[in-house]
Amino acid sequence: MKKIFAAVVAVIMCCAMGVTAFAAPYYNYSFHRGFVTAEPQAYTPYKVIDSVTMGLFDGTNGMKLNKPEDMSASPVNGDIAIADTGNNRIVILNVKYAQKQLLCQPTVITETKPVLDENGEHKLDENGNKLYQAVVTDLTGFMLNGIRYKVNAPEGVTFDSQGRLYVCDTGNGRIFRFVLDENGKYQCDRLFDKPKGLDELLSAEGDGSEGLLPEDGTTVAPETPEGDTEGDTEGDTEGDTEGDTEGDTEGDTEDDTEDDTEGDTEEPDQPQTDNATTNNQYKPIKVAITASGTMYVVSKGNHKGLIELSSDGAFTKFTGATKVKQTLSQLLNRILTDDQKKGTTLNLSTEYSNICLDTDEMIYGTINSIEGSDLHSHFTSKSEIGAAIKRISPIGDDILKRNDVYPPSGDLGYDITRENYSAMVDIAVASDGIYHALDNNKGRVFTYNVEGELLFIFGAKGNVNGAFTDPVAINLFPFAAVEDGIIAADDPEAETYKQMIIAVLDSSTGQITIFKPTEYGKLIRSATMSQQNREYDRAIEQWNEVLDQASNSRLAFNGLGRIQYVRGEYEDACENFMKAYNNVEYAEAFAKLRNEKLEIAMPWIMTVILVLVVLFVVKAVVTKLRHFIKTGGKTDE
Repeated sequence: MKKIFAAVVAVIMCCAMGVTAFAAPYYNYSFHRGFVTAEPQAYTPYKVIDSVTMGLFDGTNGMKLNKPEDMSASPVNGDIAIADTGNNRIVILNVKYAQKQLLCQPTVITETKPVLDENGEHKLDENGNKLYQAVVTDLTGFMLNGIRYKVNAPEGVTFDSQGRLYVCDTGNGRIFRFVLDENGKYQCDRLFDKPKGLDELLSAEGDGSEGLLPEDGTTVAPETPEGDTEGDTEGDTEGDTEGDTEGDTEGDTEDDTEDDTEGDTEEPDQPQTDNATTNNQYKPIKVAITASGTMYVVSKGNHKGLIELSSDGAFTKFTGATKVKQTLSQLLNRILTDDQKKGTTLNLSTEYSNICLDTDEMIYGTINSIEGSDLHSHFTSKSEIGAAIKRISPIGDDILKRNDVYPPSGDLGYDITRENYSAMVDIAVASDGIYHALDNNKGRVFTYNVEGELLFIFGAKGNVNGAFTDPVAINLFPFAAVEDGIIAADDPEAETYKQMIIAVLDSSTGQITIFKPTEYGKLIRSATMSQQNREYDRAIEQWNEVLDQASNSRLAFNGLGRIQYVRGEYEDACENFMKAYNNVEYAEAFAKLRNEKLEIAMPWIMTVILVLVVLFVVKAVVTKLRHFIKTGGKTDE
C-alpha cells in the first residue's frame, strides 16, 4: 500500500509540475521506419495575440487582421511587422504586442471649404449666402518624395540586421523600405521598383539559365516610376524622407491624418499619387536581405529560383533553382523548334514558398508545391529532388545536411498521396543553426539541428488555443523571453533562451500564438549545443537525462553514440547506434571496433602462426635428418 500511495503522489506531483498557461492540444512525437513514437512535450503555447490585444479592434470599431500572410520581428528594438494582406496595410506592434503604427491604414477625410471666385473671394448664392463645398482627401498610404504611395495585397515583411523594414507590395510588383525617424516612427525612404526586362525573363520558358547578367556584365536596372526622381534608385537616405515629407511625419502614423491635412489638400501643393499597375509577372511575396543590402526575392509563380537584386534594386541573377526529374519531354525540348515545343509539357522547377537567412547569410528556403511521388522518392533516397527545405550557398547550390535516417522535409508519408506529407510554408533559423519549419498541411512545427536531425515536433490544426487553422508564418521572438517574464535578463541562460521563443501567425484567425520550450525541450537543445560545442562530459549527462524522460529517444542514443565514437569507445557506440537504428554510423563504429580488436589480437595471431610455421619447418628438418641417418645417407633410389 505504501508503494501504491507513493506512486500516486509522484504522478500528482509530475502533473502539477507540468501545468502551463493552457494545455497544449497536441502531443510530441517522433517517427522511424513508419512507426510513430510518443515523446514528452517539447514546446507549449503560453500566449495568443489577437486583433483586440493588438488594439486594432475593440469589439465594434476598428479593423481586424484580414488574411495576414507574413510577420517579422526587428532584431534592433523588437518591433513586430505584420503584412495585413486583406486590408492592404502593414501593422507595427511594439514588444508589448500593442499597436504602434499603421502603414497604409485606409484614411479619408472630408473638409468643408469656401467656394472662391477667380479673384480669390468667397462666392455667394442668389440669396447672398456664402457658398461652401465638401472636399474629400484620401490620405491612405505614405509619402516618398512628394508622391503618395499605397500597397496592394502585401504578402511579405522583413527586417534587416539594421532594423529597416522591407515590404513586398505584391499586387504592384515592387518593394518598399522603411526606416525609423527621430520620433520612433517608420517612414518610407526607398522604393525598389521592378527591374526592366524582368517580366520577360520570368515569362520565358526554361530553367533560369537564360536569366543571368547580360554579356557586357551590366545589371538590369530597376524601372523608375512616373514622377519619381533619379535619387530614388541610386540611394535615398533618411534625410531625403525628412526633407520631402516635412509635416507628413505625424500623418503617416496611427491615424495618418494630422499634419498631412494642410499640405495635402490645398492646391497647388497636393501631392501626386503613384499610378501602380498589377499587370506584372514580377510579384514579390517574400524577401531576405544580407548585411550588404543584397536582396533575395521570392516571386509568385516564378519557377527559375530566387531573384537576386543588388543593393540598389538592380537584377543580378536567378539562384537556387530546384532540381527536377529528367523527363522525355524535357529531353525533346532541347532539340525541338519553338512551334514543336508548344505541344510538349514542361517539367518546371518548383517555386519557393518562403526564405530567410542564417547568421552566415546562407539562404534557407521552403518549397510546398511538390508532387507526392517526388516527396516519396526524396524520403526514400534523400535526393535533392523533392526536398521541402533547402539551404542555398552564394553560388546557388543546396548545401543542407541530411544526416538523419529521413531527410528534413516534415512528416513521412506512407505512399505517393500528397496529403500524407507536410506542406512547408515558412522557416526560422536560430543563431545556433537550429531551424524550425512550419507545416501548413498539418499545422505542425518541425525542429532540426545543423545535421538535419529531427529534434522534436509540436503543433496541430484546430479551433482551440495552441492550434492553427491556416498557419502561414513562423518567427523567433528573441525579445519575448525577458519581456514576457519567462527568464530574467541577468540569467546566464538568457541569451540561449532568447533564441527559443517561437511565434506562429494564423492567416484564418488573424492570431499570433507564442510558444516556449518545456524543460524537456530545453534539455534537448542544451544537449545538442553542448555536443556541437564539444563539451562532451556535459552532453553525456544531458543525453542521459533525456533518456530518463524518453527511454526510446533515437536522438539521445545517436548523441551518446557519436560522443563515444569520438572518444574511441567503439563498442558502446555500436550499442547506442543499434538502439537508434542508425545503420550507417553503426557500420563505421563497427569497422573501428573490428580494427581495434584486430590490433590487439593480430600480434598473438601472427605469433601463433609464426610458431606453427617454425614448428612445421623444424619437424620437417628433423624428419629429413632422421631419415638420412637411418638410411646411412642413401637415397630411396
